Amino acid sequence: MRLVVVAHAETTGTRAAVFGDVGDLVDEVAAPALRTPGRWWSAPEPACAATASALADDPTAVAVLDGLRGPDLGAWAGRPLDEVIATDPAGLATWLTDPGAAPHGGESLTALLARVGDVLDGTTWPDAGATLSVTPLAARALAVHALAGPPASVLHLDVAPGAALRLARTGGTWRLSALVPPAARAARGTRKGPRVSGVPD
Repeated sequence: MRLVVVAHAETTGTRAAVFGDVGDLVDEVAAPALRTPGRWWSAPEPACAATASALADDPTAVAVLDGLRGPDLGAWAGRPLDEVIATDPAGLATWLTDPGAAPHGGESLTALLARVGDVLDGTTWPDAGATLSVTPLAARALAVHALAGPPASVLHLDVAPGAALRLARTGGTWRLSALVPPAARAARGTRKGPRVSGVPD
């Protein structure tokens, strides 16, 4: 059984490094290099739904799975990274080093990993495979779950907006079989705000 996971295309929020991004897409959605199976599911975020609608053969058939949503980032939601660095440096440092912490008052990375893992394992996917449109951070969590990695690994992967990964399951075991960067990344705008290792794109 194969799944392709597509991180939603670049948005105004990802360009500005906004936590809990709900920005609008800024470019035409480029098809990922991986072939995407015909059946599509989307996380509820607008950028995920818009990406799926742009790429699916039948946009009206895209189903929403709430369990695939990105994490609840609490007080940081909607705030750019540089603002969080300035106002809550200790909280950010804790979040970057302790996946069980939720200094923003929302959902920890450990909780995100468990939630998307439950969806991955508990959903009856079509035999022919499926494609999931999710946030970049949820895509990281899905990859870590497939690798049976520790929760801290979520922030040691880079899955940029528009990137895709392929997951395969044999028996009850998932594996990560491909990770492909987004198409035409060089043609996109420059991300604003400081670069902090592990922070979502």
